[in-house]
Amino acid sequence: MKKWLSFVLLALLLAACTPSADTPTSTSQTENSDDTPTNGRSAADLTAIKEYLLTKAETLHSSSLALQTAANDYYQLAEAADFDYAALWQQNAEATAASLLTAKEAWIAASPGYEQIEGIVAGVPTLAEYDVILDAGAAGDGEDAAPYDLTLADGRILQRPGNLFGVLESALWGTVPDYTTTVAADLDGSGAVDFGEGLPDALVLKAAADALVSYVADMQQASQAWQPSESDAFTALVVMIPTMNEYFESWKNSRFVAGDASTQSDFVVISRLADIQDILSSLQV
Repeated sequence: MKKWLSFVLLALLLAACTPSADTPTSTSQTENSDDTPTNGRSAADLTAIKEYLLTKAETLHSSSLALQTAANDYYQLAEAADFDYAALWQQNAEATAASLLTAKEAWIAASPGYEQIEGIVAGVPTLAEYDVILDAGAAGDGEDAAPYDLTLADGRILQRPGNLFGVLESALWGTVPDYTTTVAADLDGSGAVDFGEGLPDALVLKAAADALVSYVADMQQASQAWQPSESDAFTALVVMIPTMNEYFESWKNSRFVAGDASTQSDFVVISRLADIQDILSSLQV
């Protein structure tokens, strides 16, 4: 498929070729004036961009559903053990490990699946809020905070916990104490408890997985209604390209570079470099 940049150049070419108000037009130009868009939409065919977004979003939805199913399986196991996680692991280790390994695999599929459309979602004004909620938003009340609260099954509310992929990663790999338990677990049966092997708080994991599916579905609906324009192409490039420097800084401070000395709670599973590559791929549609 053609790159977004090609559409940007095409937009410039179209603008350069459009007669000004003071320029006389030929009869043929006047006769064809009905072909000129007057609704602010693109004169170029940008349907490939929308098709790419919808196709990738459907794949993301499938991965999110798989994650939700695994998270709910784990929740049911924990609920049956009255949320006694030590007893859960002692009495039902095999099923517990299976549900968590499946959840991790689904997250590893879903997270880069979103990154492959982030360049579009984050750069289009009508879709940008979903980027903040799903992947980019910080925790807390700042301007860059993800604008949602997470309601747990026991009625507790996690206010502005940060983007959903981050919450899920932190719960599944145990990098935020509030989202996990103190029970270490050799999930892969290797004979040793490695980084990221432990039992997460089932209520947090379930709530975040349920929210992920819900917001991805909302994003899909908004994407269906979106009509691409050259303005959107410009905006996506302007918004996303400058963020690459921030991503490199994040990578330098991650476990992939700093090792155990890293204090980052996210990007412990997939490198920021892979993240950058996926984002750029969505700007090359």
